[in-house]
Amino acid sequence: MQKAGTSAVAHLLGERTASTTTVDFFDEVYDPVYPRLVRGEISTREYVLRNRLDFSRDIIKEPNLTLLYRQLLEHFPAARFVFVVRDPRDNIRSLLNHV
Repeated sequence: MQKAGTSAVAHLLGERTASTTTVDFFDEVYDPVYPRLVRGEISTREYVLRNRLDFSRDIIKEPNLTLLYRQLLEHFPAARFVFVVRDPRDNIRSLLNHV
């Protein structure tokens, strides 16, 4: 969910651990293929190759990837995953404040 604070968390974690960080997949904004992946029209491997620069970083923050957890775990068996959960009321307040 937007305005949940995950970008700030990713930036701070990367900074604190001196790790390279991807915050949202830039190409997905202008030329999205994520929907094709969800529909099974392309493989996880193809999606990773298309976004290889983003996937090359130590920390990857991309909300769409949450729904691909099982496929990504299979593709990257040694990876560690973190899920950020925010109280929905705080999230709604943040969205309203933003607007």
